[in-house]
Amino acid sequence: MLDPLAQLDQQKLYESARNVEILVWRLAHSGTESGPLLLTNSLPGEPANLSFERLFGKLIASQDMMARVVALKNERLINRTVQNVAALVFFPL
Repeated sequence: MLDPLAQLDQQKLYESARNVEILVWRLAHSGTESGPLLLTNSLPGEPANLSFERLFGKLIASQDMMARVVALKNERLINRTVQNVAALVFFPL
């Protein structure tokens, strides 16, 4: 059975999180003369509505956490491989 974490690439997860950050920034800072492109954002003069930023923040945090988990799993695999190779150098007693 294949390990589902073995199929994930930590670098792609990290870059995906950065792409979402760029998307959120562009949606918040660009728009037409009538207002921002994202309708859940507040118009000028209205109280700030940060609900979409919270949702995107959770998505970014989830992708960052998955990237860390995959990186740690790969690091453990590398450490285990190095230990096994180092053990082969010595004669068994």
